[in-house]
Amino acid sequence: YIADVPIFWLPFAVFPNHAHGRTSGIIAPNYTTTGGRGFGLTHIGYYEVFDDYFDALIKADLYTKGGYNLNFESQYMQRYILGGPAHLTLGYSKSRVSSADPYQTNFQLFFGVPTLNINPVTTLTADLQFQSSNYTLYNAQNINDILQQQASSGARFNTLVEEIGFSLSASYSRSQNLRNGTYAETSPSISFSHTSPIYLFGNPTASEDPKIWQTIALNYSGSFTRSVRKDLNQIPADSGRGFPGDSSYVNKEQFGIIHSPSISISPKLGYIAFTPSVSYGEA
Repeated sequence: YIADVPIFWLPFAVFPNHAHGRTSGIIAPNYTTTGGRGFGLTHIGYYEVFDDYFDALIKADLYTKGGYNLNFESQYMQRYILGGPAHLTLGYSKSRVSSADPYQTNFQLFFGVPTLNINPVTTLTADLQFQSSNYTLYNAQNINDILQQQASSGARFNTLVEEIGFSLSASYSRSQNLRNGTYAETSPSISFSHTSPIYLFGNPTASEDPKIWQTIALNYSGSFTRSVRKDLNQIPADSGRGFPGDSSYVNKEQFGIIHSPSISISPKLGYIAFTPSVSYGEA
């Protein structure tokens, strides 16, 4: 009221009706008066149910002095193809705790696929989390957000080429410290091998009495790894450089590959079979 004239109103309470299950509609906001950010409306947005397998919501936190935060979330499920709902979360904010401070831009990205069955022999799983160090500092929604120290990501892809007996596995992992900005990442780690021997001079199972040279078989497996680290380097007091207690970031990158071929032969002398082999490894 201004001079006893009603200007606007805010609901004191909202009681949603869930009798019909998932329903599209407006997300009722909360209001807050956090220190330094002025008056704010939080979680105001809209939720949309597209069908029984797909939904999405968009919501925002708005402050008169402290900036804003935009958030988008979506889930999708498909039986027999996905082992659980695939989900995507995007966040973008410009925040400050005082009207005299400059705005800080922060972001957040979550993407998860429990198990995607691309075909009977090919699967993909992913649980990715990336965010700037100060996102939860300005946009925490609960005590767990405030206490969060790490952002971890992982993904894995497996496939099999049955025609040639070749298997491939690739993985990705990342662990980020949200307090100091350091991280350790493996991108990617690849392993490949033959699930069955490669016969160089014909298949010995094609005849009841194979020739000795037809039993010569080649096997191969290998792996490749790339790792990246960003560490915090503290300057010791007796180093004679810079100021004691100062720190800087140090980036490290490493590559590695391993080859493991082997060759064997399986001649038979009557009812006795011999299988001598030679293997070699190189890193």
